[in-house]
Amino acid sequence: HRKLRRQRNFVGVLDGVYGLGRAKQQAILRHFGGLQGLEKASLTELESVPGVGPKLARAILDHLRSS
Repeated sequence: HRKLRRQRNFVGVLDGVYGLGRAKQQAILRHFGGLQGLEKASLTELESVPGVGPKLARAILDHLRSS
């Protein structure tokens, strides 16, 4: 249960990204192993996640760097 609560809190960080729903948020976090892995990810690594294109990857990186 603790693990699930932690994952839900991380998803809240990505709530402000336009075009990014809960399913993609969870898929991205699972792919990178959490928020720390996501913060270290490059644009091409983000684009490698299924369902994330170049425009969405750029929006995610911009959102993470601005907050």
